[in-house]
Amino acid sequence: MEKYRVDTDTWSSGEYTSREKAEAVYEYYKDQKMADGVSEESYVELVRSMDDFEGGEVVKRANVVMDEEKMKISTPKDDGLEWDYWAKWQEEIMP
Repeated sequence: MEKYRVDTDTWSSGEYTSREKAEAVYEYYKDQKMADGVSEESYVELVRSMDDFEGGEVVKRANVVMDEEKMKISTPKDDGLEWDYWAKWQEEIMP
C-alpha cells in the first residue's frame, strides 16, 4: 500500500495513506518552519513509500532560499527584526 510521510531537517511525521492529508501536513509544516525561523539547511519533503518506509521516494521538496525581491525593498534588520535576510520556499516537484 502506498503511504506518505513529511520530513524536515529536524522532524518526521507519522505515516498517511491519503496523499491529500500528507499534502496538507506538508503545507502546514512549511508555514510552521518559516514562522519558527529557518536556516540555509532548512527543508520540508513529502515522501512516498510502498514498503513501510524501508525505502522512500521524495515526491516534492521545499528548500529555503533568500527572497531577493523582498531584500531589494528592505532587510529584516531595517524593519527592527533580528534575522539577517528574508526567506522563502523554493519548491521542487520530483518526476
